[in-house]
Amino acid sequence: MIASVNKDELVAIDKQTSKKLGLVHGLYICWRVTTFIHLINPFNMSRIDLTSEKYFDIKDKIHAVCGRSQLRRYVVLDIERDFNNIIKINDDLMSDINSKLKNPNQKGHL
Repeated sequence: MIASVNKDELVAIDKQTSKKLGLVHGLYICWRVTTFIHLINPFNMSRIDLTSEKYFDIKDKIHAVCGRSQLRRYVVLDIERDFNNIIKINDDLMSDINSKLKNPNQKGHL
């Protein structure tokens, strides 16, 4: 049988199944498919490797939310906390960074 989850897809696992597997969150990114389904949590970078038996036991409760074409690579440039303990993340899309690297003589102001 072939798994319905593919590499670079954002995957949602329902709450009951997440708790049964000992997972905190229900959203994961599939980063590799071999004899295991390798998932990584985008919030805390924890990983889980589902065996084929475990995957096919829960395959009705795991769904791809979006695929590679809807996801974007970005780089976290800075993380700041204010006095209310609110986090502000400064990031930039990889495509923007690559275009800046290709045209290093662009003029701008600080």
